[in-house]
Amino acid sequence: MQEALGRALLRSADAATGTDRVAVLADALSAYDTAAELDPNNGGYLHSAGIIASMIPEHLPQAIDRHRRAAERMPDEAAPPLFAGLAMARMGDSAGALEWLSRANELRPGDPTCQMAMADAMVRLGRGDAAIEMAASARALRPDDLDLRLLEARVSRLAGRPERARSLLLALGDAALARDAFARELAAAHTRAGELNPAAEALQRAAVAAPLRVDLAMECAIAWADAGHTEQARYWLDRCSSTGASDALLDEARTRVNEAIDRHQRGSSAP
Repeated sequence: MQEALGRALLRSADAATGTDRVAVLADALSAYDTAAELDPNNGGYLHSAGIIASMIPEHLPQAIDRHRRAAERMPDEAAPPLFAGLAMARMGDSAGALEWLSRANELRPGDPTCQMAMADAMVRLGRGDAAIEMAASARALRPDDLDLRLLEARVSRLAGRPERARSLLLALGDAALARDAFARELAAAHTRAGELNPAAEALQRAAVAAPLRVDLAMECAIAWADAGHTEQARYWLDRCSSTGASDALLDEARTRVNEAIDRHQRGSSAP
């Protein structure tokens, strides 16, 4: 009964927003917690509770607790330690994340998602070379997976290898590089390498492909300002207005672009 109630509440949460959604999710979490108490041998209820908790702001610690307890009940299942590690990574606990992700990897060694998450934790712990090796190994399991390529590029950049990140991304076609996540990562790699013009061009590709995205237009304007191209920066600032953005957002865009222009004129780096 409690599991059925939890499933019904999750369906209701899909149609809710804001505080109403959080309240429904909290009720669903309570239902699964009760189901886990009534059937202490069923780790699946705790694992489901952990997934729900991770969907509620400020509830990541509760999510980790549920997943760790589920792992105790299901020692041969990779999902609970995997989700525990991912939740720890979201909280910034890279050491804890790596420990639990490693457990998951032992149970499911062919899972590139787990291995790529391990690489991300490694690089944040200062183990750059090991992180790059792990990321490359993960992508080799699915060489045509563009998202894994993106994640490998990010790991490479964070490890201080922006040229490797650029190579991974520039091997893709224009359609992929016009996607915001790919454009932003390529821009970050160029910026890390001190190449501000290519960074602005990368963001511009995405902004052109999504003309109604004020966030991309704003980032493009700031990037051109940081690169010292005031006219292009002003052009993209004007494009922000054509997206139908609110006055408050437009004011923020103008402020950030002007700050970027001022930074460049003073010879300061971007914050």
